[in-house]
Amino acid sequence: IAGATPADELARRLLACGGIAGVHMNGLVVTVDMAGAHPDPETIVEIIAGLYLYWVDGVEVPDDDELTDVVG
Repeated sequence: IAGATPADELARRLLACGGIAGVHMNGLVVTVDMAGAHPDPETIVEIIAGLYLYWVDGVEVPDDDELTDVVG
């Protein structure tokens, strides 16, 4: 997988965990085709959530001024 999009990175990480034959993404839906040896479903959930959850413990949420500040 040579691309640099979030979908490419997700596919790389999922395929690297083993037991996955293919990954398809369309919008907010991720389909995982399982191979012979099935990986732990929790591992798959952690990989997906790790890339798509932005506000987790320890991350400071920006205030309105930071979100609307225009550089230039």
